[in-house]
Amino acid sequence: MDLYLITPPQTGRDELPIARQLLERGLYKLHIRKPGYTNDDYRRYILSIPAPFHSRLVLHGAGDLLSEFPAIGLHLRSDDKKNAALLQQVVRQCPASLSSSFHGWEEIMEETTRYDYVFISPVFDSISKQGYKAAIDPAGRGRLAQWASQHTKTLPRIVALGGVNAAGVPALLENGFDGAALLGAVWESGDPVASYEAIARLLAASS
Repeated sequence: MDLYLITPPQTGRDELPIARQLLERGLYKLHIRKPGYTNDDYRRYILSIPAPFHSRLVLHGAGDLLSEFPAIGLHLRSDDKKNAALLQQVVRQCPASLSSSFHGWEEIMEETTRYDYVFISPVFDSISKQGYKAAIDPAGRGRLAQWASQHTKTLPRIVALGGVNAAGVPALLENGFDGAALLGAVWESGDPVASYEAIARLLAASS
């Protein structure tokens, strides 16, 4: 099971050094989600990350930068998925990876766009969003796999999001998730690098 990390909306002073450390320690994907960023802001962020790690970066928006940074993946936001013209443009661009977020197993069944992986949330009570309670049954992962087999459908990789921390990893492994997306468990801890490594060690010990 791979680990994905989503950046906080606001960039703190230590965020970039921490992000680089985690990429050096094997972080699978860093999702750069900055609602207030312009393309120039995203460009500066990308350029602050050593080029060998660019293939592990994913942008939430700013698809115009894909031609400049072809190794980077794109994550479609909710509004992006409603824009037919944008979807066609994205397909033509062939980003290094394409992902999006969903909030129900049925949404994934009904989706026609081909994604490399998708986030489903909230699997557990959110750490970073107060009052954002778990609404996804982890056992639905197995039912989704059965549905795909019955209908000869190819599924994207399924990544759990929402309240994921070390305590939740066993349930994700038991139910066959392909990845776990971290946010509050890392950025809101006293030592983000140590918190990430604790979860990574748990996964390594379970493999």
